[in-house]
Amino acid sequence: MTIYTWIDLIVVLSLLGLGLFIGLGIIVCLLFLWPRFKEFLQTKSFFRNLVVNQVIGLSLLSLIFFLTPIIPSSVELQDYTLDFVMSLYRGNIPPRTEKFPAFVLLDIDDETHQSWGSPALTPRDKLTNLIDVAVKAKARLIVVDIALREPTNKEGPLHVNDQKLVTYLKNYVVQCQTEKDKSRCPPIILVRTLSKIATEFSPAIPHVNFLDEAGVIQAKPYLQRASVQFSSSKLDPNQNDRYWRLWEPICAEDKPDILPSVVLLTTAIIKGCTDKMQMALTSVQPQSCDKNKTSLPKSLNFCSLSISTDFLDIEQRVMYRIPWLVGGKPPTLPYVAYDNLGEPILTIFSAKPYAESPSQANLEPLNDKIVVIGGSYGGHDVYPTPIGDMPGALTIINSIHTLLQGITIKPVSFSIWFGIGFGFIFIFTIFSYGLSDKWKSLGWVALAIIIAGLSYYTVIFFDDGTWLNFAVPLVIIKLFHFFYQKPWLRELAVLLFNWGCDLLKFVIGLFKTFLTKNS
Repeated sequence: MTIYTWIDLIVVLSLLGLGLFIGLGIIVCLLFLWPRFKEFLQTKSFFRNLVVNQVIGLSLLSLIFFLTPIIPSSVELQDYTLDFVMSLYRGNIPPRTEKFPAFVLLDIDDETHQSWGSPALTPRDKLTNLIDVAVKAKARLIVVDIALREPTNKEGPLHVNDQKLVTYLKNYVVQCQTEKDKSRCPPIILVRTLSKIATEFSPAIPHVNFLDEAGVIQAKPYLQRASVQFSSSKLDPNQNDRYWRLWEPICAEDKPDILPSVVLLTTAIIKGCTDKMQMALTSVQPQSCDKNKTSLPKSLNFCSLSISTDFLDIEQRVMYRIPWLVGGKPPTLPYVAYDNLGEPILTIFSAKPYAESPSQANLEPLNDKIVVIGGSYGGHDVYPTPIGDMPGALTIINSIHTLLQGITIKPVSFSIWFGIGFGFIFIFTIFSYGLSDKWKSLGWVALAIIIAGLSYYTVIFFDDGTWLNFAVPLVIIKLFHFFYQKPWLRELAVLLFNWGCDLLKFVIGLFKTFLTKNS
């Protein structure tokens, strides 16, 4: 977003707050024209202060509500509070809706990697065997979270192990195109890495890897490519993988295109709506290789999903539920994670026995599962998340689970916040003007109780993704505290309010005179 866009946004949101202030002020001024109401307020200082506080406070609230997503300190506070609530649900895994498949992770762990001689690149023959056992087990879908950018030999002819993988993938596509039993041909999704990340001005540039050069092409639905990009808040020093990127605008072979993520593509395949997904993604496809699309729809709607096009929108956050660390350490394999009904949601196996040829491992646990092949060895592909460190393959699994389960984060509406703000201001006014001096300090106690109640609400309703932005009430309290520490601000607000009422009376008087002369 350019600086001009940010300035425009801040001006618009500021005008929204000012507009609400003027609107509420007009309503109150019109009520002042009613003699009984005016007399009532003049004799009842509490109600007079309540009206003034509500007009000013609710106007501030509207401004805070809309500006919070772009105020750095508020964004940071929201991230930390959301991380805290998410950590409370660590391991609290809801039962699968629509009975989508459970997950199996074939993990290239330290023991497996060392037994292979600790190579710099994953041996392509071993990877071929891992894919083949998942195919033979009739997995529902296979995700290969292994970067295949570089060949084993950077110079010279293709290594024999690389050629084995190339031949396998080519033959797999040919055989599946004539295979009648489609359960024998689960879709294989390969990761496509990017040499240049997409910006608001230009699309991303994907790497040309040795599979491309060897003629391994995408053949839907049997063999497909997808991205695995995640984002973190710009203010986060730990760079937690909080936000998914469900697609990438790219330029491939000098043509603009759109690359779905592994998470989005897997979800579409499982839901049986890949064509609708591709159709929806055309609306965010870049205009050219030199220019990204400047006008995007607010959201994409397909496969019963509604996905924001803003990659740093709160609804784009991954709802992490399946942890990696057990007692602060990586799990002992095999490891099974269960949902709240005691059903296995994820099983992690060491890749070592499955990579042997012929494999002696039991293939039954892989049947009809979403099989992900990834590596945790050496910590090279391990990332921080709100519920602890985990391999990239498990961040993908958590993301797929979030989207399939439909537990994306849903912020509460402005109308709910308006009611909460009204209650805050009402209680503050009671303890500031409705009670004697010795009881006024209890106002802050009452506000603390409300905050505790909101915290409880946040934790309880977060189970299905409902999120009450805890940064908002804290900012409201901070602003009110600042406002009432500066008497001249309050006096200025009251003065402006009185001037507005006088101006409104003058305009109404002119209007009445005009009607009288023309009647």
